[in-house]
Amino acid sequence: MRNYSEFDIIRRTRKVNLLNQIIHLIDREPIKEAIAEHYVE
Repeated sequence: MRNYSEFDIIRRTRKVNLLNQIIHLIDREPIKEAIAEHYVE
């Protein structure tokens, strides 16, 4: 039987994997350009 901390690690790992997949699928340049129009660095 798994404890809560093991489930938390599994959940975070899945979340990170999903976010990494999204990062590779989405072209972020148009998003960066839209943000840059409204915010000065």
